[in-house]
Amino acid sequence: MFTGLVEEVGSVISIRAREPGAQLEIVAPLIAENIHIGDSVAVNGCCLTLSAHRADQLTFDLLGETLARTNLKMLKRDSSVNLERALRTDGRLARRASSASSKQEATIGWPLSYPPSLRVISLARDRLPLMASA
Repeated sequence: MFTGLVEEVGSVISIRAREPGAQLEIVAPLIAENIHIGDSVAVNGCCLTLSAHRADQLTFDLLGETLARTNLKMLKRDSSVNLERALRTDGRLARRASSASSKQEATIGWPLSYPPSLRVISLARDRLPLMASA
């Protein structure tokens, strides 16, 4: 899960075609300080799994489907990418929490309609329903 807040703007070192997709290498000194192979990172909003890590360089393996459905196929050397590590339960979220000073309100009608691909679990009528992929 991600907050949508960009932690660092990284720079593409390379993106190379590799079966069955591509390999993306990014330089990201801040995130590279505390990351491990297998960790999830949002790259331009797309969740990727870190496949290699050396110094400040991060490597991700991209499948053809990922390239087909995202803007990652348009990246080239020196492209800037927005990066965010996945949320952890050790308190990183607490440092991100804030009380926004929004003055806007929204009304959500009930019952809500959802695409058939979602399963909806509603705990109470006065609470927003939880959604999960079917």
